[in-house]
Amino acid sequence: MPSASRAVRAQACALLAAERRVDESLDCLRAGILEEPGNEELLDTLVTTLFNAQRAAEGTPFAIRLLGTGHTAQRLSNAALLLQNVGGYGYANDAFKKILGANPNNVAVVDAAFVPARFACEWEWVSKLQGMIRDCYDRGEYDTINEFPMTNVAWCPDERYNLEVARSYMARKVPSDVRPLFRKGSSAKRLRISTLSCTITGRTNSEHHDDATSSRLEPINQSHAQARVSRRDETRRALVEAD
Repeated sequence: MPSASRAVRAQACALLAAERRVDESLDCLRAGILEEPGNEELLDTLVTTLFNAQRAAEGTPFAIRLLGTGHTAQRLSNAALLLQNVGGYGYANDAFKKILGANPNNVAVVDAAFVPARFACEWEWVSKLQGMIRDCYDRGEYDTINEFPMTNVAWCPDERYNLEVARSYMARKVPSDVRPLFRKGSSAKRLRISTLSCTITGRTNSEHHDDATSSRLEPINQSHAQARVSRRDETRRALVEAD
């Protein structure tokens, strides 16, 4: 089949998927792949359609095939994301290594590569990815890496970066016209911030203390009025002694 006809078939299948005629689109794509098993464009369209339709498991063999035939970063990334979704972290990790090996400056995929690398326990590779992320942050390029704030907190001890990553994340997720819940100087009651009970989370005290969220709240707890804390402790001791 001429390349122009292949492109038309892929576009037609994509249009069917866009019209929520997913099964018709998949039938069309599978028929095309039977004729041309190594057609990168058809494989990519099939993988993307199945992923978007929440049917990633059906796309596993096609995504693996796409990893062997794909030549563009976007198509390799599409295959890697589907495989990661079904637990194929080793495949996904190899795909992102291939992408960054071809173009080490492609920082747009570094945050995506970070997830399968950790699940695959590729710690040297994880360390290299962390270095690439930190280099972006050193340059103030927080929007380049779409890192989830709690992921950043788990590995990055620098609170300046934690804060800027959180701000960048909120800027992407929250509309710019959203106003604060409380205005400065309002008479609203102060918010009380506390960590979850160890009983509720099922963690021991040491595990709870080592938790990423708990470690971030420690400076806040330390800034509380020490006199109030001391008085409360004295009251508790007095009650225990009275008993």
